[in-house]
Amino acid sequence: MNTSGLSLEQAPPVEVPLRFFLAAPLHLLLAGILIALNPGELGSRWSPAVLASVHLVALGFMTQIMIGSLFQLLPVLSGISLGRLERNSLLPWLSLNLGAPCMGAGFLFGNFSLLAVGAASVALAVLPFIFIALFPLLKRDAPTFTIRGIRFALAVFFLVVCYGLFLVAVLNNWLPSERLTTHVDTHATLALAGWLGLLAMSISFQLTPLFFITGEFPSWFRQGAGIAILALLCLRMTLVLLELDPSIATNLLSLTAMLFSLLFIRLLRKRARKTPDPVVFYWQVSALTLFIASLLLLFGGQGETVAALALIGVGVIMPCGTLLKIIPFLSWLQLQNNQSKLGRFVIRIPHMNSFIDATSPWILLALLILLLPSLAVALRGYSYAGLFSGLLLIACALLQMRIFIGAHTKFRSTNRKIIEIPLKAD
Repeated sequence: MNTSGLSLEQAPPVEVPLRFFLAAPLHLLLAGILIALNPGELGSRWSPAVLASVHLVALGFMTQIMIGSLFQLLPVLSGISLGRLERNSLLPWLSLNLGAPCMGAGFLFGNFSLLAVGAASVALAVLPFIFIALFPLLKRDAPTFTIRGIRFALAVFFLVVCYGLFLVAVLNNWLPSERLTTHVDTHATLALAGWLGLLAMSISFQLTPLFFITGEFPSWFRQGAGIAILALLCLRMTLVLLELDPSIATNLLSLTAMLFSLLFIRLLRKRARKTPDPVVFYWQVSALTLFIASLLLLFGGQGETVAALALIGVGVIMPCGTLLKIIPFLSWLQLQNNQSKLGRFVIRIPHMNSFIDATSPWILLALLILLLPSLAVALRGYSYAGLFSGLLLIACALLQMRIFIGAHTKFRSTNRKIIEIPLKAD
């Protein structure tokens, strides 16, 4: 792993991001249970089970991993301080893990008051985090392409949350709106293309060479892609507000996503190390799914299918693969730091590849790949495909929990040896 250019001394305690990573699969599990119990409801985007499961995946799983990753990555990538991370990360973690299930329950039972409580809790989780992270980034001189993209993603995320609060107010009849469907579409576009897309693309600029010893994305793409996506999102919102057809902005966003996918796949194919690495396949599947989703959107495909492919392909598969690298690396790095601080080198620290067994990542990838066509069929209203999709999601969540808990258990047992065993020998 090429760690040049990173401020590893700024890395927070591993417990900060891990609390987000370990909790995320629980929400994926809840979403899978909801889909399995309501398999015929996937044919409608407005069904309670679909709305509940989408927000459990988007907030409880995807956003939770993204926030946990940013708590870890921002100090390392930019050298900035996010304050007392143990304290500042606890409120977002608690509020997000309370808010996402409350929102899911509010959608499921049609209880808009409960939905408002969940939305307020989510806002309490993410809005302070956005300001804690965004202000130091705005003050940074000469930002890298990754840092600039993260700035854009956080700014769009602020709009996503505000838009969500507006929609909750409309559902509770606190605010009037005659164009609810249009507003929901804009909210979803900002979340998928702006928050998820911008952040995934920006972080890939840094993590791809770091993890796989590849070349860089072309400089013209790194320099222009983030600005282009932000400008197109602003154009789309303006066209919607003026009640004009936003398809030109949507089509240009699709073309940008397709270009990113092709460049991403090409870069991964040219990596220096040719040894089999499951994470490479996670990212290739994610990029290919994004390409297919963008192609469908460009040629008038079903919007629900496009959104599902983007949410699962990029919002679930890519984080799943990335965590298979991040969790072992963070655990190994923390053990190295603890060993150096205490000056006790009698305990052998496990190799990074030993924190996770060799088979489980491939099984998880196979389950996630099966989930993509299964969901596409289920969205056509076929209940058997909905049941299969729910069971696949449950299996993915349980396997992911086993992988993450196993890696964390190995970290804790080794760390305990570093702290305790030398003391007994002294």
